[in-house]
Amino acid sequence: MTHNWKAILCTLLAGTGATVGVWAAFWPERFFTSFPLSAWAARPYNEYLTRDFGGLTLALAVVTALAALSASEKVFRGAGAAWLTFGVLHLAWNLGPPGTLSTGGVAALSVPLLAALALIIPARAAPRPRGGTANLALTGRTRRGLAFTQAGVGPPLVLLHGNGSSRSSWRPVFDRLTDTHTVYALDLPGFGDSVRLEGGLPSTPRNLAEAVATALDEWDLDAPHVAGHSVGGWVALELAGLRQVASLTLLSPAGLWKRSQPAYCAVSLLLTWAACRFSARPISALARWAWVRRLLFWQLFAHPEKLTHEDVIRDVATMGRCPGFLPTLWAVRNIRYRAARDMTAPVTLAFGASDRLLLTRQSRFTDQLPPHTRHVLVPGAGHVPMSDAPELVSRTILATTGTVTS
Repeated sequence: MTHNWKAILCTLLAGTGATVGVWAAFWPERFFTSFPLSAWAARPYNEYLTRDFGGLTLALAVVTALAALSASEKVFRGAGAAWLTFGVLHLAWNLGPPGTLSTGGVAALSVPLLAALALIIPARAAPRPRGGTANLALTGRTRRGLAFTQAGVGPPLVLLHGNGSSRSSWRPVFDRLTDTHTVYALDLPGFGDSVRLEGGLPSTPRNLAEAVATALDEWDLDAPHVAGHSVGGWVALELAGLRQVASLTLLSPAGLWKRSQPAYCAVSLLLTWAACRFSARPISALARWAWVRRLLFWQLFAHPEKLTHEDVIRDVATMGRCPGFLPTLWAVRNIRYRAARDMTAPVTLAFGASDRLLLTRQSRFTDQLPPHTRHVLVPGAGHVPMSDAPELVSRTILATTGTVTS
């Protein structure tokens, strides 16, 4: 059994222990008289012992939940030993006089024992999930340590990813764009394979844009086409304020809120990052099932059940490990995008029709965008439209660059 499956077992045991423990600790009399599979009905009711049983079971639930989060073999075995000790004595008592436990009851009480034994048995090591750029080969690094992938022939097109992501987020559309453009997919500072900003600079979109501008100078790109997603869209706007661009495609861009980042957006991202950072193994294991992917990633994707298990493992690892997430989230908390100068280049603003992160009433104030901005709603797409609707997103980008008609 791998660590992933042990984490799932711990999660199930913790949920069971928490349910039984809360019931017994806070509603002892109802628990004593109503709990199924129990042989203690022939004994006199004792409130203190029942509450103690609830507290013990809650303690087991806490230990097991910590084991699931830690994904440590030693902690797995410790949790298993605790459950096994409790379970053997508990089952033995229920089987003894005046035990009236049915065959079904014996089977039910044996399930935690089997789970405990599985936790104690040494695990078969699961492959460690790699970062999110596995399918987008590294071409090189700039002098300031920014990783990038370059491919294709034609006018230059620079792709900028969102917070907690990497250049790999452009995988679904990358090959579609390289037929007509020399594409540069860049890891922003502190993300993917790139180093953080030099000198401890705050990870504001303006500072990130200045780092990108340095890379463009190194590549001798005077006025490239630029496409950005989420925070990458905000960085693209700041980049256009620093230098000429041939066009801008903004996919679900951040920074278009009225004053400061909405609490709904910040908390949603923070919880998603925390889950990826501290529960990567159980999430990666549970994500084998489509309904789990739907439950976990409904805010980011319109159809998360269509993601492959490998995509989830890679993207969870990318978000959980990137050192740039928290600094960027903190840097944008009290600011919004403000135009630095007039833009004459073509600009397209595209949101997924099912974007449940950047809500219309909170994060789509377009007063700072050029009047000629083209507005597009991408059907069947969520906050990450590249994954949900790669063909439509590709056409939207190419229509903005003038390579195809919309």
